[in-house]
Amino acid sequence: MTSKTTPSIQITRFDDAETFTPHGHSGVVNRSIAGTASHQTPELSVWWGEFDRAGQSELHIHENALQLYVVLSGSFDVGDGVHVHSLTPGDSALIRAGVAHQIEATSENAGVLVITTPGLR
Repeated sequence: MTSKTTPSIQITRFDDAETFTPHGHSGVVNRSIAGTASHQTPELSVWWGEFDRAGQSELHIHENALQLYVVLSGSFDVGDGVHVHSLTPGDSALIRAGVAHQIEATSENAGVLVITTPGLR
C-alpha cells in the first residue's frame, strides 16, 4: 500500500512530527501526532510523550478537557495530589476535566500516548 495524504486521511510521519516541551513539565519531549498545530483538529490532540527518568509534570488541571494517558513503554506514577497509581505498558489513566493530575516517569525509556479532547494544542 502506498502512503499518501488525501483530504480525508492525513498522515503524520513520526520523525516529522513537531516536538515540544509542554509548559509545567521537565524532562519531557512530546511529539504532536494530531491537533490544531499539526492537522487543524481542535476536537482532539494526540501526543507521543518521551520522558527522562523522573521526567514529570507539575500538578495541574485542564478545566475543560478530558485526557487519556496510555503507557507505551517504561513505567509511570500518575496522581491527583492525594493518590498515586503506578502504570506499566498497556495501562491507561483517564483524567476527567477539572481533575488535578500529574505524571512522573519511574524508569528509563518511558513513553506515553496522551489523547485530549477537546484538543489543547
